[in-house]
Amino acid sequence: MGFYLSKSKYVEGVSCLKAAWLTKYKPEEKKISSIMQHLMDEGNVIGDLAMGLFGDFVETTTYKQDGSLDLAQMCKKTEECIKQGVENICEAAFMYNNLYCAVDILRKEEDGYSVYEVKATKNIKDYHIIDLAFQRFVLEKCGINLKRLYLVLKSDDYIRGEEFEPDKFFALKDVTDMVTDEISEVEDNLNKIYEVLKSKEEPDEGFSRSCFSPYECGYFEYCKKCLPENSVFDLRGMKADKKIKLYKKGIVTFDDVKKRGVGLSAIQQMQIDYANCQQPYVDKSQLREFLGRIKFPVYFLDFESYIPPFPEFTGMKTGRQMLFQFSLHYIDKVGGTLGHKEFLGESGEDNRRLIAEKLVEYIPDNASVIVYNARFESTAIKELANDFHDLSDKLMKINDNIVDLYEPFSEGFYYDGKFGKSLSIKTVLPVLCPNDPELDYSNLEGVHKGDEAMTVFPMIKDKPIEEQKKIRESLLKYCCLDTLATVKILEKLYQVVLE
Repeated sequence: MGFYLSKSKYVEGVSCLKAAWLTKYKPEEKKISSIMQHLMDEGNVIGDLAMGLFGDFVETTTYKQDGSLDLAQMCKKTEECIKQGVENICEAAFMYNNLYCAVDILRKEEDGYSVYEVKATKNIKDYHIIDLAFQRFVLEKCGINLKRLYLVLKSDDYIRGEEFEPDKFFALKDVTDMVTDEISEVEDNLNKIYEVLKSKEEPDEGFSRSCFSPYECGYFEYCKKCLPENSVFDLRGMKADKKIKLYKKGIVTFDDVKKRGVGLSAIQQMQIDYANCQQPYVDKSQLREFLGRIKFPVYFLDFESYIPPFPEFTGMKTGRQMLFQFSLHYIDKVGGTLGHKEFLGESGEDNRRLIAEKLVEYIPDNASVIVYNARFESTAIKELANDFHDLSDKLMKINDNIVDLYEPFSEGFYYDGKFGKSLSIKTVLPVLCPNDPELDYSNLEGVHKGDEAMTVFPMIKDKPIEEQKKIRESLLKYCCLDTLATVKILEKLYQVVLE
């Protein structure tokens, strides 16, 4: 069918003309992270789940032999369904002057049709309305009498019972009026997009909010090549909107930030002050106070989890993270040897009870529990305590004994310019413990970071047995390295205060 503009390309173009140009001329520069791939996969699952929301349906999705969508055939099937009076058409396809869209659910009304656009989110976003305005424009040009336009979102307060109930999980939002307000912009937007796409010269769009919203653009790393090292976009803990404002004012480098007297948090000021220093900043007094809170036995804990597209098990709420694994290094006494225990659940099963039982079995009531960035682990333990009242007291004791190893770095007790914009464990570890192959995440096979773990675990059940074993081994080695990293970082901090 030659070049066509889909609703996703249209939304991209409205958001950023340069991104639309890059998608046409330099698509290989787009970086899709594992977390972004996970979100796209989640959207597909939610879309499939919503198809039966109104009962029987006909889906028009058709593929060519090479695996690509057969748009012409999909449009033909849609036309046939409309002639036959099919009540619910899923992926209803329309083409007008090389503008293409596939409607998630086109539902027949008494004297027309309503559009239901399915999104794997809980709230209405600006780009949802832009998306629907494009669909309305195309459908009306194709002669479809549209009555209402709806977003099908995830319900924020749905808690699964014994059975999954799609009608309660999904929340319908009538956004017809919002789309009406946007529809007048469509033709002007199309003209701008086509004008840019006709040119072989890459547009100079600069940076804007669209680089980060609703998520970081896949072309951001490509566009960022024009920035100097240590730019405002590298400042940690600063909201994207503020970074954009500073950039547009000509405040680009760390030196610019200094000269213009930009208000900064303590850790941001430290990041700028120590950006080019060869020696770290150390506040031994604060470090001693922090380390003094750690009592033996010491247990080093790290969880892995994923967020299922919909509540998979009884008692689960929409959007809850599901634990599937933990690693636990431990030292029972001063001068004791380092031990290790671990748990990895079964893909496709509810592992919450087993994890809760293993935690209370393995971790003594009087142990200091070391985690890196405690918010997640603490929330997860509290949720387990709420799930299993018979284990609640022991789980809450574990939670009460948590010591957050992230604190010395986030509070600036120890700061090294090499940390840059991140204080994640994968940034801090190689700075404090350099050139140790045992602590190098890149030496791992299969799984190297958390978003890879959360993506691959739910897929294990669908893999051949030998591949399942390899993935599980990769997950165990990855999670083990996370807690070994906390052990090594803590050892380094003890050394620092004694120097």
